[in-house]
Amino acid sequence: MDENQEIINDLVVECLEQLDAIMGDILDLEEKNDIETINKIFRVFHSIKGNISMLGFMKCSAFAHKVEDMVSLIRDRKLNPDSEVVDILLKSMDILNKFLEDIREEGSDDLDVSETLNLLQNFGSKDADADLDIEKAETCYTLSSKMQPK
Repeated sequence: MDENQEIINDLVVECLEQLDAIMGDILDLEEKNDIETINKIFRVFHSIKGNISMLGFMKCSAFAHKVEDMVSLIRDRKLNPDSEVVDILLKSMDILNKFLEDIREEGSDDLDVSETLNLLQNFGSKDADADLDIEKAETCYTLSSKMQPK
């Protein structure tokens, strides 16, 4: 295993562990939506976004950013973490897990996330300040795939 693959593996494992660590927090978010829990969830998506971006996997990073934006709306009390929101967060976690496995196993983050991005967009539209523009995300994915190291 070369040094780059080792770095990728280490960061992917770290990201997967972070997602596992917040699973219970997300499941309990409807009842326990205190700021400490919400900040913990936010930090995980923020960290994944940054770590994966450093590795050049911009599609995964952009997706994590969109989930981070949703958690930011919850943190700012502009979005109530009801069962539908929790379901979207759980689905987003599943997608991020799949992204991370694909990055580790195949060295690629080429995954169709349009359905979940549409769900994120629907919730983003409840707040005029929310930056959950699907076209921007898809453009970012297209541009980043051209810049990604081969």
